[in-house]
Amino acid sequence: MKLAARWCLIVVLFFSFVPANYLKASTVEGKPEEYDVNLLGNGTFEEAPEPPRTIASWEKWPSTDDIEVVDSPTEPGNRVLKIHADQIPVQWGVAEAHQVVEAKPNQPFQLATDVFFESTDATLPTLVTVRIDFYDEKFDVVDLNYEEAYIAHFSKNIYQPNGDFETVLLNGIAPEGTRYAKVELDIKAYEANAKGTAYFDNVKLSYQWAPTHLRKTAQTDTSVSLEWDKPLYGDGYAYEVYRVNETGDGKGDEKIAETKSTSYTWKELYSPTNLKDAVLAYSFYVVAKPDGSSSPVSQPSNTLRIATQKPANTISIMPVGDSLTLGYPIPPGYRGPLWELLQAESSDVLFVGSVKDNEADKAGFDPDHEGHPGYTTEQIAEVVDSQVPVYAPDYVLLMAGTNYMMHYSNQAGHMKGMIERITDSLPDTYVITAAIPDIYLFDNTLIPLVRQYNEELKEVVRELREEGKKVGIVDMNSMVTSQYYQDPGNDDIHPNADGYKVMAEVWYDAIDAVINTGDVAGGIPTKPVLNEPVLSEDHSAVELSWQEASDNIGVDRYKIYVNDVEKASVTGATYGVVTNLAPSTTYYFSVAAVDKAGNQSVSDKVRIDTPAAIDLSPPSTPAGLTASDITHNGVTLSWTSSADDVGIREYRIGYGDSAVSVTNVVYDSDNRIRYELTGLSPETPYEFNVKAIDHAGNASEASEPVSIETMAAPPSGLRVEAKTTTGVTLTWNEATDKDGIAEYRIYRQDSPVVTTDRTSYSFEGLTPGQTYSFQVTAVDTKQNETLKSGSLDVKMELQAPLGLNMTQNTLRSIDIQWPPVGGATGYHVYLDGKRVATTTDTAYHAEGLTPDTKYSFAVQSIFGEGLESEIGAAIEFSTGKIPDSPPPGGGGGGGGGGAAPSPSESAAKYETTDKGIKLTLVPDAEEALKSLNGTETRLAFDIPSDKPFDLLEFGLDGAVWKLAAEKQKPIVIRMGGFAVELSPGWLKVEEKDKLTFTIAKRSLDRDNVSSGQSLKPISNAFAITVQRNGVQVAELAKPARLSLPTTEKPDADLSGVYLLDETKGTWIYLGGTVDAGALKLEMSHFSEVAVLTSVKTFEDIASHWARKEIESLAARQIVTGVTSDRFDPAGEVTRAEFAVMLARALKLDAANEQLPFEDLHEDDWYYDAIAAAYRAGWIQGVGGNRLAPADRITREEMAVLIEKAYAYAKGGTAGSNELIEELPFRDSAEVSEWAAESVRLATSQGLIQGIDGSFKPKLYADRAQAAVMIGRLLKSTD
Repeated sequence: MKLAARWCLIVVLFFSFVPANYLKASTVEGKPEEYDVNLLGNGTFEEAPEPPRTIASWEKWPSTDDIEVVDSPTEPGNRVLKIHADQIPVQWGVAEAHQVVEAKPNQPFQLATDVFFESTDATLPTLVTVRIDFYDEKFDVVDLNYEEAYIAHFSKNIYQPNGDFETVLLNGIAPEGTRYAKVELDIKAYEANAKGTAYFDNVKLSYQWAPTHLRKTAQTDTSVSLEWDKPLYGDGYAYEVYRVNETGDGKGDEKIAETKSTSYTWKELYSPTNLKDAVLAYSFYVVAKPDGSSSPVSQPSNTLRIATQKPANTISIMPVGDSLTLGYPIPPGYRGPLWELLQAESSDVLFVGSVKDNEADKAGFDPDHEGHPGYTTEQIAEVVDSQVPVYAPDYVLLMAGTNYMMHYSNQAGHMKGMIERITDSLPDTYVITAAIPDIYLFDNTLIPLVRQYNEELKEVVRELREEGKKVGIVDMNSMVTSQYYQDPGNDDIHPNADGYKVMAEVWYDAIDAVINTGDVAGGIPTKPVLNEPVLSEDHSAVELSWQEASDNIGVDRYKIYVNDVEKASVTGATYGVVTNLAPSTTYYFSVAAVDKAGNQSVSDKVRIDTPAAIDLSPPSTPAGLTASDITHNGVTLSWTSSADDVGIREYRIGYGDSAVSVTNVVYDSDNRIRYELTGLSPETPYEFNVKAIDHAGNASEASEPVSIETMAAPPSGLRVEAKTTTGVTLTWNEATDKDGIAEYRIYRQDSPVVTTDRTSYSFEGLTPGQTYSFQVTAVDTKQNETLKSGSLDVKMELQAPLGLNMTQNTLRSIDIQWPPVGGATGYHVYLDGKRVATTTDTAYHAEGLTPDTKYSFAVQSIFGEGLESEIGAAIEFSTGKIPDSPPPGGGGGGGGGGAAPSPSESAAKYETTDKGIKLTLVPDAEEALKSLNGTETRLAFDIPSDKPFDLLEFGLDGAVWKLAAEKQKPIVIRMGGFAVELSPGWLKVEEKDKLTFTIAKRSLDRDNVSSGQSLKPISNAFAITVQRNGVQVAELAKPARLSLPTTEKPDADLSGVYLLDETKGTWIYLGGTVDAGALKLEMSHFSEVAVLTSVKTFEDIASHWARKEIESLAARQIVTGVTSDRFDPAGEVTRAEFAVMLARALKLDAANEQLPFEDLHEDDWYYDAIAAAYRAGWIQGVGGNRLAPADRITREEMAVLIEKAYAYAKGGTAGSNELIEELPFRDSAEVSEWAAESVRLATSQGLIQGIDGSFKPKLYADRAQAAVMIGRLLKSTD
């Protein structure tokens, strides 16, 4: 196949045209089926082609592809279309068959086809697309000008092979201006050189019988006039007009009128009572039926959405975008603080939009918006097209582009199209768009893409402004920076509350500027004007002053630039001093005025040339050195400045073997130099002195020294251990003090409230819904108190009741109850979404109900005046069923599931085989189907245990499995304590299928395989197979849940479910969880399994501190000994060996891919494990395309790997523990910069600990330390 022009929308080489006579249809009134005419030719692929075509009525493209009519692979004799693509040369390229027909605008249509996606290449996959494109009258049947005539398209994709033919439906309305439609059947490439095969049959394009072109003709404050066109065929219709129910109460749409006319005026538009609800939207549609008859009823017309007119003299703003507009995860994001800023200026501002589910805790807050989480620019464009014209806002705040940044091209082009459509349809609406913040994910390729997108978006706005469009742009990227993404658990996409406040200030500045000046450029401060600078007598400093700038929201600060480099920031003043000027140097000074939105304007530059100087004399000695503000890791030093004949270049603070250079001098109120020195160690004596160095390098004598001793460090790691609605338990890391810790003092809202000698404390009687701020200090035995720890804010949740259950029911009543919620003063009870009662009790009796009917109940907690929890999860309960016949007898079932057929209703047969006694059991299918149609939550079969057997053969009809999948009910097979639960959809089953389970049970009392692996059996072995129509099933679509009974209590660290690998003759560890004396596990394929306990130990760890962890990892087959009897706990560990251990621990699948490391080879024993770890993103090289697999691993290298593996296992999250601010080790300064963050995170999660108060980052790790770290990782991620 040729590479050229292989894209989906690029000019196609051939086309097929179906003439207008295919569009003719019966005009018999009242029979919609008469209008269901296929507009396509040869949709069943049975017609013989006429040259030059190879498929009647259809064309294929490219012509060299394997696209032909063949016998159906599932129904021989039925002709279908086959599309086979082999090595499509470009990503998103297609192999297609297509047909062009004449079409009419505004007509509802349906495109249907049967699709069998047979296969694709797993590494170079394809997908199947069914698509219809619409073209206007400019379409040329000869030149095939697809791009020029294109209007819109509809499509549906099948992403995975589906196993058989399935019907794909596309419904829609042909857009305005439609003249032609092209139907495409595609195989599309995910990647270049992709492969795939699909079959198509019964392709049908037909008009739907419906009124069309529903539109608004007039509107007042209280009414709206509607008009529509009659259905395409026939006359003599009556119409029903409906208003869409958008309340979510489940009551259906409201019929508001019946008429024989094709117009109607509705006079019940909402009259607002407050500004918050001033603008509401309604949706309408119309159906047709033959006049004088109630049926048949047509398909609905297009849905028309209109909004009420906003009050006079108000300003409407529509926030539009993705989750940054919604305000995830701190609703309502920027909209809350923006609302406050706007209301402070005027109460006549309102937000508009169709989304209203994000109320904020602010009086009168208007929650309307169009923030849609996860939406791409293409999806937001659909929102813009459907909602912006309805509400016609004065201002649109449009921020989009974050989602799928890596996978979507031309996002700025989508934004341009959106803005153009808004300004073309609403020329008085001003659109303010935004350059988006950076995405701080681990993938460092995203930020350059964001920056590129922002630059392209700025260029789009520039072009549109030149065309006279009302559009402006604000720069969120430069304002919402990385500091707003540092909170623990932040997803690196959404800022914290402070970041959203900055967004609000940026939007507010732009809105204020547009309202007052007509343009966002009106929000830029005026340019400061610099006065003549004044050079100091010694030529080492210059005093700058300037005239005050003005701004619409006020100048926030001034930046002073020296040679275009920012040197200082000045707030509340219009002057500043720049020191440390060098002789014989040219300097350029400028000042920028900056407002809170980050807009700035820069003054003209002024030039200063400092004279030359010869300096041989040192500066005078700094005097009056004092120390203050002593903390556990820092001190503030101050001294009087030195004098020099040329000027001071720097001051050098000396202490011990260390020195700090001070070049940016800061003076305090007493005109003394002040410097805050950090990085000191707690409870350590220090002696400081200061020297002055001039520009010639001459140093003064050292000042008189000053001595201090740093304080003890405050407690670290303050965090929440447990929380209820009215109480919280705090815990923190133990503090250290040379005099010993006597107690801890806990502060709440900055006031001391309690002391304790423990490292945790529980508060009770707190108020639900209130946020409390906690800090903790340590007090030593001499009553010296440390500084306060970092502040921890704890919000007491407004919790809805949990554990709602039904206590009894009758034919017409249901009784429910729930556990009390701490702090709740009462409860609201909801029945089918409607509040029906408020009670102080924890129970409710509902009566007057209908027999054999499901009802949905939910409960909401009340916490005093105006405080309510969210409404709890709705749970369905049923009233009693009226029996129409005596209930059938039978046994089995249990455990909340449906009763299995009784033994008398099942075909049970015992026989002796070479594998022992075999029980063949076939339950009654009719009884099983009846049980599934009942109210039980599952169908359970209890295998008879009155006679012994070794082998079970259990058969069940496909109809039972298929109904269980449709009812979303699991099926459980229980055999004594052994059970296997099959979830709905565990296997694709048809009614005609026959499924047979075989479960063989054998004793492992004399199992040589397990004893040879130092494994002790504590259960029988169960070999499970399943056959569908006599063919064994290899893989399950959904995992099956196994429960294996044990003969003795399993050890959570040493016991597990093992799988017998018959080819290798070994038991392989699978895992499992201990539950009530049994081991439970999910499996995606069946085999022989058993519960085994490891009795493996090693001679050299008998009294070792890491014995427990080593034996646990040996049981899990993660580590092995250096011999069968020795582990060598002090032995060395290489980088490759530790990576292999981690890969085994996290059960990473082997990755078959090329690695970028020159010192790795595919035949290395560790290659697959390292490839899997590299693909998972937590192993990298040492530089120079090297991994150094044979090098010994240091403790800090191990910490980096273990932290990345932990984040991978947790799905990229940082974990639940409070992140420590500083490392607690004496040698923290020795941790390499590249490893420091990982060491901090790993320490916070308890994955690593120190050695006698030190971390020893450069120390080579041994095998015992590696085992302990991996053991902690598994406990943290299980």
